Amino acid sequence: MLDVAVYARHPLSTDDPPLYAGKQRLRTGPNKVTFEVHGRPGFISVDPFERRIEVERVANVRALTQAPAPR
Repeated sequence: MLDVAVYARHPLSTDDPPLYAGKQRLRTGPNKVTFEVHGRPGFISVDPFERRIEVERVANVRALTQAPAPR
């Protein structure tokens, strides 16, 4: 299980708290996760609290895309 957080703005350029923070089971290859948050999500970060040893943390942050609402 890995820590995952959803932010409105890039987490490395702001001190805003996450819209969501929790543990998710992520596996090798593409993963699809769904979150319900209050606010407009902009970025997702894996291991946002730096609990794993890594050389480059910036690689753990990605901009989010929103799926169209179901009809």
